[in-house]
Amino acid sequence: RRALELIETSLRIAEQIGDKILTAESRRMKGHVLYRTGAGREAFAVLQEAIQLYEAENNQAGLASLYVLLASVCRMLGDTNRAILYGQKAIEGNQRIGNQRMVAVAYNNLGTYYDLAGDQEKALYYYEKTLVIRGILGDKKGEAIAYSNLGILKHQLGEIDAAVEYYLKTKEIMEGINDVRGMIHTYHALARIYTRRDQRDEAYDHLNRAAALARNADDRLLQIDIHQQFGVFYTEFEDLERAGVEIQAAYDLVRSEQDKLRLYYLLVDRAEFLFMKKDPNALESAQEAVKVAKELKARKGETEAFRVLGKIQALLCGA
Repeated sequence: RRALELIETSLRIAEQIGDKILTAESRRMKGHVLYRTGAGREAFAVLQEAIQLYEAENNQAGLASLYVLLASVCRMLGDTNRAILYGQKAIEGNQRIGNQRMVAVAYNNLGTYYDLAGDQEKALYYYEKTLVIRGILGDKKGEAIAYSNLGILKHQLGEIDAAVEYYLKTKEIMEGINDVRGMIHTYHALARIYTRRDQRDEAYDHLNRAAALARNADDRLLQIDIHQQFGVFYTEFEDLERAGVEIQAAYDLVRSEQDKLRLYYLLVDRAEFLFMKKDPNALESAQEAVKVAKELKARKGETEAFRVLGKIQALLCGA
């Protein structure tokens, strides 16, 4: 809230003195803060105003930076097609001004958007391009993020050994540079794989590492992820009482956010949990997951949600 107040003050001053670039920068900063606090629709509206100002001044650097942020906002709002459009503009804009670091960021983000759209081939292409640039720049954190995304993609494709290899590379780098947020997400990813492999001790160890780090982070999204992953862990090992507590905690938190992607993943996990309990509410959760996947225009997600929905319907019909 304090950050928004300061930015609003800066914005008023910029408008009063008629400085269009400073006004555009203030709007971009306001949009970024709104995005980080989960106010995606408000962020999108503010950033559209900034685009007009940057275009009027032919400020290519400002536009290139703005396209990266706009793509992320569109992803949050579930508009995958528009996220891809702005992602492509972000690559072109940053190539035009020679900002290789941001080109790598835009490649990485575009890979994520194509993955959401169900085009794993293009996702892999952009993740690998990201990794090359990060290596040239000596950007260790960027390399770790690229490895992590490749691990996620390989996991989704069922190439588990390759996924673990990428995640372990990510873990080594994140621990080496002491990136707390990166370590938390990597521990989550490894915990999920170890859970599916029935490697209970390894999964629980990584979950506890993530939880210990997240306790000191004032970040609601991290808290959602922690509760959700513990819920998945307890569901897999049929401790349904603990699973219920964790999944409900994540569900209550995610409902107050505008992050549809997190909501989708949680609805799927919640449906799986309720299915194991033979709870008829599993059907409602799976149906909502299908609805959110359609809103996200995420074909892969829609397929997964329909798989869970079909399984639940078969159970309710006594098949």
